Amino acid sequence: MSYHLLFISLKGQCPLNYFVVIYTMKLKEFYAKTKKQNDDYVSRVARAVMTKPLAFLVVKYTSITPNQITVLSIFPGVASLVFLALGGKYTLLGAFLFFLYGVLDGVDGIVARATERYSKQGQWLDGIIGFVLVPLTFLATGIGLGGYNSLLIGAIASLCFPIQFVLIHYFKSEIVQRTESLQISASGKLEFVKYIYGVALYYYLLLFGALFHKMIYVLLFFAVFGTMFWMGTIVVQYLILRREKKL
Repeated sequence: MSYHLLFISLKGQCPLNYFVVIYTMKLKEFYAKTKKQNDDYVSRVARAVMTKPLAFLVVKYTSITPNQITVLSIFPGVASLVFLALGGKYTLLGAFLFFLYGVLDGVDGIVARATERYSKQGQWLDGIIGFVLVPLTFLATGIGLGGYNSLLIGAIASLCFPIQFVLIHYFKSEIVQRTESLQISASGKLEFVKYIYGVALYYYLLLFGALFHKMIYVLLFFAVFGTMFWMGTIVVQYLILRREKKL
């Protein structure tokens, strides 16, 4: 429906109704334009309820560029490391600042797609910041909790995302030489597994862990599940090569 026909259909009604309908239509158009494929489930929910509405307001009412948002995200990200490492009463503040970094990290990409202001430099900067900050927060959290065991668990958790990333990208670029998402099983029945685990889940679990004083369980989850995930990645890659008869 065009905006002109919509105005005619709502003529005589409360002006607030017209505003709400127009805003909803524009938001739906924005959502469709900024849709991203192959997101994990947590990212999809977070984008729908938080980052996309915020990005919509940024695009509509400001002239902030995606790269400026990316640079801005560095400050809460780095500050979160300091407060998480201090631990104690500063843990919740550190977790909140890292959550804020996660929100900004989602907004910059959506704004880039909405305004079509893509750049390799922006994509590179966004990736580098996340690749460095996320593992360091595991270490910082382990330091903040204190004790050898917490630090060890944090160190193991911090290695999982980089190992997973290297394994996947090495396999895609050097072995099979294709960029599409790899299918876990031939039947496709296990595809849901790769959509339930991701960085977006970490933003929320870290915040909830700080709120309920259960940070050690957050580290344990990512240390155990993350290790299982990258080990499972190796098995899946082996099975893919067997299936394609490249071994």
